[in-house]
Amino acid sequence: MLNVLLSTLALAVAVSAAQAQESESGLIRMGDVTTQVGEQATAALEGVDLPPGSLRAWVIDVKFDSDVADATECASLQGGVCNAQFDAGIVRITGASSKGLVGSALLAELTFVCGPEEGRTDLVLEEIPFGPADSGPAGFTFPKLEVGSITCIAPTPTEEPTATPGMVLPRTGASNSSASERWPWLAGLLAALGLTALGAAILRQRRA
Repeated sequence: MLNVLLSTLALAVAVSAAQAQESESGLIRMGDVTTQVGEQATAALEGVDLPPGSLRAWVIDVKFDSDVADATECASLQGGVCNAQFDAGIVRITGASSKGLVGSALLAELTFVCGPEEGRTDLVLEEIPFGPADSGPAGFTFPKLEVGSITCIAPTPTEEPTATPGMVLPRTGASNSSASERWPWLAGLLAALGLTALGAAILRQRRA
């Protein structure tokens, strides 16, 4: 009975130690971005809640589906190196800090261009071990890794401007107008002018 109790206690201590160690390791996460097909977008790789000394050196691969998007540029922001064309669907980021990164730190910015079709791909992070320096001092582990994503959407349709109908003027003096269409209008005009002249003559006679 005592042996069972001691075994249970030892297991609980081990689990608690592992959980404490994991909570002290911090987090490295990849951002989520959305853009239209054929357009570019930049995603950030950043460390969050990094305890002192937990991240002194790192090699991280960002893996994605190159049929959905492709990496065009990569900038390492902690004095390291970033290779956007490391391999098909893989970007590799390396860096080092003599004192270790603490708190929040921007590690790299990756620029992707969407393919010609809609789609989505995860940006999966993978630690590449290269020696004891990447795990920091005793009691710390490499930060946890959080997946990001890039989503390629269809372009927003643009509305065509609506044409405003113009004013339609009657045809005057058109070459195909017939004499029968022109004479009634001309006769009416002459009659009006004659009546006006006659009225003016009568008015002058009355005044005289």
